[in-house]
Parts: sequence; structure tokens; C-alpha cells
Amino acid sequence: MKIAITIFIIGVFTTTKLFGQSDSLKSEILTYKDEKAETILKGRKLTLDKFIENDKNKVSELLEYLQTQENEDYLVFYPTEKWLLYYWIKQYRKVLKDVQDFDSTYIKKMNRQIKPQRDLLLIKIKEKLFQQRQEIKQQIFQSKLTETEKKFLALNFDYLLVSYNNKEITQDTLNVFSNQYLKDYPHSNFDNYVRKYIRYEFVPSKWGLASEIFSGYGIFTDNLEKNFKNNVPFGVAFDISYKKFVLYLRDYIGFSSTKDSIQFKDGTRRKDAQVRVFLPEASLGYLIIDNRFFKVAPFVGISSTDISPTDYDKNKYPEYENIDLTYTTTYTLGLNLDFKLNFKNKKSKQPSYGFIRVRYAYNKPQFNWKYNGFAGDFHYLTIGIGGFSRGSKKLK
Repeated sequence: MKIAITIFIIGVFTTTKLFGQSDSLKSEILTYKDEKAETILKGRKLTLDKFIENDKNKVSELLEYLQTQENEDYLVFYPTEKWLLYYWIKQYRKVLKDVQDFDSTYIKKMNRQIKPQRDLLLIKIKEKLFQQRQEIKQQIFQSKLTETEKKFLALNFDYLLVSYNNKEITQDTLNVFSNQYLKDYPHSNFDNYVRKYIRYEFVPSKWGLASEIFSGYGIFTDNLEKNFKNNVPFGVAFDISYKKFVLYLRDYIGFSSTKDSIQFKDGTRRKDAQVRVFLPEASLGYLIIDNRFFKVAPFVGISSTDISPTDYDKNKYPEYENIDLTYTTTYTLGLNLDFKLNFKNKKSKQPSYGFIRVRYAYNKPQFNWKYNGFAGDFHYLTIGIGGFSRGSKKLK
């Protein structure tokens, strides 16, 4: 009985202690105040109120004080907010200094900081400063700064306002003025900042790829013409472009037949027997014209020509197995003309487009070195349809 009473008393005491600790912790949580976060929150609200009241002196004081509250853990103002306020109170030197310090280390530090709560500070600043845009830019040019600094501050001011929904400031206009600034002041302290942040312009990559399917007409000459009918091809092609050079990789398959019976060492191929002309090709072209409507590229290369019976005929006539003109070295030269299909873009070099390609090639196979009576050349004209794509990269 005494043991039971003892256990009961211990249980009551333990439970009471636990409830007491819980109430104490709850009270601590409810009364906890994050003075740093609260100072930042109320400081931003006061800054916004004084900004709306047009009190530049008070905003200047708040900016200076609240900067002292910022540390490795807490962010008070985002750079855009701070810089626009500096513009408003004419503290241009602080903008220039901050911009020069704005690098990857600055950004990494900012990413690790606790951000201020979402509010309307930036929105209200942009709305008001956009209305005062011309006035502020005029004040910049009336300051005692250097011409390089003035031009940069005006450009950067527009950049900070670019997200505002107005057609007067667009990324295209920023790119134009950025390029002009970089040209006029090539060794400016703000060169890297303009290139990395303000100018957001993409240029075509040096590399491009294209594919094509084609058909057309192929013509033999000399002894080849006496033995084989002209052929109608079907084929595929792939292009690899680098700057103005183009590597053409093509697979030409021509459909033809014999004109008459042909006597070979190991047999005779019958008249009107089916023939396939295989012409794998690798050639190198150079663009001499490339505008928004078409491009022209002469080319030279090496191919390999094979004129063979079909598998169907080989199965039907076993002797055909050894009476074909096997692959022989073939020299190739010609001209490519691509008509671009979607040239609405006014730029001369679109990153991608469809095309219709007209291609002429003169091919000189070397059959006469291996087979008597089969000297001759091979011309073809093909028309194909395809697409070209060139990657793009940010202009540095």
C-alpha cells in the first residue's frame, strides 16, 4: 500500500513539473521578439511612408541608419531598392561604389542573408521614379561627375526601371545604349557590369546543324551513259556549319536500269535490269552569300560511287552477285543554293529556319582504273527541303 502511494505521488509530481515546463516554454515563445527583424520591418515601412511623403532628408537618414543593421545574416534593402533611393536623393557616388562592388561575392553573401518580408517598397519606388525619370536623368547630367559616370548612371537608371510595364524602356533599347556606351567608353570601370547585367543580348553561335531530304535527277556521261539510264535519286543529308564553312554529309541513292545487256567478266547483266546508284559524300562548302532570303555555297569533296544490281535481281540471277561496279573514289564539286522559307526576321542571320535547297554537283568516279569500258562522269541536280538551326549565346 505504501509503495502504491509513493508511485502515485511521484507521478503527480512529474506530471506537474512537465506541465509547468510546457507553460514556461509557451510563454517564452509568445513573448519572444526578434529585435533585428522587427527593426528592419518597421524601418522599411517608415522608409516607404517618408518616400511617399517626399521627405528626402528623412529617407537619407533612414538609409544610412538601416545599413548599419545589415550583417552577414540579415538583408535590409535589395540592391535595386537601395540604388533607386540613392538616385532619388542624389547620392550618385554611393550608386557608383556599390555597382563596382557588385560581383559574385556580393551576390553569394546576399543569397545567404535573411530577406526582408514582402512589401510594396520597390513597387512604389519604381512607380514614382518612372514618373520623374526625365527629371532625375537631367539632374544626373547637371552633376559634377565625369561624362563616363553620368552616361553610366543614366543607363543604369533605365536598367533598374526596365521591369516597369512601359514601352519607353525595353531590353532592346537597353542593348542599343549599352553597345553605344561600351563603344564610347571601352575602358570604363563599369564595363563588366554593363556587359554582365544591363546588356542582355544573344548572338548566333558559330556552330549550326541542318538536315535535308531530297530528290532530283542524275545524268551519266561517256561509257557510263551508254550502259546505264539516267537515275532518279532519293536521299538524306546532314550539314555541320562553323562560321562560313559547311561540312555536307550526304547519302544519294539513285534508281536506274541498264540500257542494254552488259557483258562482264563473270556474267552478263540483262537489258532493263534494275540498278541502284549509291553515292555517299563528304564535301566542304564555303558561304559566299548568306542573307535573310537565301545563301549560296560552292563546295568540293570526295565521294564513293557504286553502281550495283538490286538485291531482288541478285536473288533472281545469282551471277549478278559479282558483276557490279563496286565503290570507287569519286571527286565532287558543285554549288548549293538555299532559299530560306521564314525570313520575316529582319536580321540577316536567323538562328533557325526552314529552306528549299537546289544543289548541283559534278562527280568524277574512277571506274576506268578498275573496269575497262566504264569511263564517264556523273552530274546531278537535286531539290530538297530541310531545316537549319544555330544555337545562340549571350553576348559578353
